[in-house]
Amino acid sequence: MPARKLRLQTMLLIIFVVAALVPTMFLAVWIQKSAFNQEMQSVRERHLLLARNLTGALSRYATDIEAVFDDISINIDDGQIDKRGHLLATIGISLLARVDSAGNIIDIYHGKTSQLPTIAISEMLNHKDWRAFGRFSITGVIPSREGVPSIYLLKKTGDDGWIIGNLSTEYIIKVQQAVTFGKQGHAAVVDHRGHILAHPSGEWQKEMKDISGLAPVKQMMAGQTGVIQFYSPAVKADMIAGYAAVPSTGWGVMIPQPLSELKEQAERVHLLALTVAAGGVFIAFMLAWWLSRSITRPIQATVAAASLLATNNPAGRALLPKGLKIAELETLCSSFSEMANQIDHARTKLEEKVQKRTMALRAEIKERKLLEERLRHMATHDVLTNLPNRHLFMDRLCKALQQGERGGHSTAVLFLDLDGFKAVNDQLGHIAGDHLLIEAARRLKALVRESDTVGRYGGDEFTVLLVNAGQRTNIAAVAEKTLVQLTEPFLLNGDKAEISVSIGIAVAIKVVQPEELILKADAAMYQAKANGKNGYQFSS
Repeated sequence: MPARKLRLQTMLLIIFVVAALVPTMFLAVWIQKSAFNQEMQSVRERHLLLARNLTGALSRYATDIEAVFDDISINIDDGQIDKRGHLLATIGISLLARVDSAGNIIDIYHGKTSQLPTIAISEMLNHKDWRAFGRFSITGVIPSREGVPSIYLLKKTGDDGWIIGNLSTEYIIKVQQAVTFGKQGHAAVVDHRGHILAHPSGEWQKEMKDISGLAPVKQMMAGQTGVIQFYSPAVKADMIAGYAAVPSTGWGVMIPQPLSELKEQAERVHLLALTVAAGGVFIAFMLAWWLSRSITRPIQATVAAASLLATNNPAGRALLPKGLKIAELETLCSSFSEMANQIDHARTKLEEKVQKRTMALRAEIKERKLLEERLRHMATHDVLTNLPNRHLFMDRLCKALQQGERGGHSTAVLFLDLDGFKAVNDQLGHIAGDHLLIEAARRLKALVRESDTVGRYGGDEFTVLLVNAGQRTNIAAVAEKTLVQLTEPFLLNGDKAEISVSIGIAVAIKVVQPEELILKADAAMYQAKANGKNGYQFSS
């Protein structure tokens, strides 16, 4: 029995379907692999950028903590702790206390005893988990007596005592909560021992869970920065994470995300490619069926035409019979072009979404930087008059003394106390008193050069730093102008007020301790008051 021959229509149908199916499936597989690789590369860059941005914010926060705690611990006995309460709250320090060398509490300047650590103070002083932090030390996260996860700061004083502070983790938690993406993508912050400071899991955060065994946490504890894949026992899934460390405190930030989410994203692209491919195959099948039914020419011509169409060779068109139209090939090509256009359109949409998210992240980073700049300004300037506060004034005085010694120039400090300010405050009210201080600050700034500094020392006391002050007569001229300006009447909400000022002046040519120069100027100011006020007195 002779072998059964295939019908020409069936043969053409098989050729066109196979010719359309093979490259389409190859393209679909290639798109799937390419989509996953691109998603992995995008995640590596994005997660590492997020980790570095968060550690940058925490590094600036650590710098602010160091500056504030160091300044307050130095001046803790000046009676101004209550006035610094707002600054302490802003920076997150909820407790400030002094203990002796045995760990016994001497005094609590700010906060309450329930904010002390659960372990004994004497035991804490010898705790192995202290870490050097500037001119003092910092712990990892440990519970307070209230059971709240806290970080403690410790600085040794000159009398063998210690200053201890409770640093809240609230700001660190806010930084961590600002990053969420995908279904399980998040940020996590740990201390230098690998204990959780901030985490989406409230339970882990509360119990300060030790995750130091995880691969990215080990890298952060070693001060490393990078991207790593690892298995998470908690999530029970393979993860990819960008990580970075804060050098000063040893805190670590990681941005983990399950690999399954990346595969899901790649699968969506793959599904789209398969859908488009299925549409292309269906169109090819219909075109082959239509073409096979339309061919009525001799078998050789039909076979030749089928071979040329199977190889998609446009050079063979002249071999087809004149009565045969080959628009099917053009239709098939246009179908594949449409498929490519749809894939390109989908990729463009994805890139637009990524770009929008990147712009949103940049806007958020810019806003956070502005907030940090405002916090730094608040930490160094008086809230009422916007003049440099005592800390910033002392820093500029120290630099001026060093520059003066190198250049052989004199440096002068004028210590001013407003005579009669209390009477204005009592008679016209605190608001009028605040307006008087603001106006007095404005007049003082107008008297000095741009290189000089006017600061508010506290209450109704102001300080003026004259860099390269020159001869004593030049300094006296500034003091006389100050007397004239501040004895001019002040117009306060329709009421006229008059005050005077007592000025103490201290001059240094070589480097001395800034505090010593301030004390001399302060003593001279009191001498000026004893001489009848509304005058100035040089320090002896």
